[in-house]
Amino acid sequence: MFQQGLPSQSYIDHNYKTQLDTGLPLNDYRGALNYGQLNSRTEVRDNAGLRGDAGAQSGFYEAYTPVNFPTGATSVWHLLDVRHSNPGNNYAMQFSGSFYDQRLWFRKTNDNPQQAWREVVTADANGRLGLGTTTPGARFEIIGAGANNPTLMLNSSQNKAHFDTYDADATTSFNIGGIPGSNTRLFAIHSGGALQGSTFSGAIFEVYGHNGSNALAGISVKNSGSVGIGTSSVPSGYKLSVGGDMIAERVVVKLQSNWPDYVFNKKYSLRPLSEVERYIKENSHLPEVPSAREVTEKGIDVGEMNTKLLQKIEELTLYLIEAKKENQSLRQQNELIEKRLSVLEQRK
Repeated sequence: MFQQGLPSQSYIDHNYKTQLDTGLPLNDYRGALNYGQLNSRTEVRDNAGLRGDAGAQSGFYEAYTPVNFPTGATSVWHLLDVRHSNPGNNYAMQFSGSFYDQRLWFRKTNDNPQQAWREVVTADANGRLGLGTTTPGARFEIIGAGANNPTLMLNSSQNKAHFDTYDADATTSFNIGGIPGSNTRLFAIHSGGALQGSTFSGAIFEVYGHNGSNALAGISVKNSGSVGIGTSSVPSGYKLSVGGDMIAERVVVKLQSNWPDYVFNKKYSLRPLSEVERYIKENSHLPEVPSAREVTEKGIDVGEMNTKLLQKIEELTLYLIEAKKENQSLRQQNELIEKRLSVLEQRK
């Protein structure tokens, strides 16, 4: 009979060997091959990294204090070991798993007793797959490994996207990772044509379409944090560029410059109206307000323009106040003149 944990062939007793010598095919004796724990053909071996010349053989094993099993293995574990025929090396294909859950692990030792194990993804009774969990709540569920360990990582060592999906005609794509060099996308969704790397270079996020010849910009987020909507071009020094009209229910602009209440300061030097008139005749626009040509070429800063307009409104208010004072003074003078004329008329 066989003894626990040692090479099985060394312990076939004389009577059993005589039975095999009768000349009958080995298959006729498979029912008599009783060995291992309680003749179960399962033996005990705690060290999954044992070499062949140290007694390890192909077979079925159970471990009570597992060594060189998957990380965290304790208590009773299964081991299926398929070994190389040369006992002087440590090449084996192994499967293992705890007695008490449905997780399965695999490795090829590659002549290294401490070779890392890899978990085998298996479906549960409901056809759901789980990584890091034996009770997935969806068709596929991943449980992370804890702090500072990403739950899912996509990586590519080649000059191509880390993750890319295409439709049947390879025109619609969902792309993560991008291509190094000019096409430095981290995330892109596009439809109706091939990737337009030269058009959208330097972007980390893109959503765009295609008209069959050219890329049609949707949203582009640059490496600098600038955002283009309807355009891939964001001029230097700007954070947002919109290629088209924009509508909003409310826009709040917070200026870093002073709000023009300084106009009402007693020390503020208000231009004489004659000087304003001369400036308008010479330049065809108000002082400190951009001309039509400047607006056409450079556009306008909405916040700065509102500041300038308010400045002009406040200056106009001061002009009106001054004009009102002058009108009141003239009215008083006219009333006085009329009284004197009336007195003169009565003396005649």
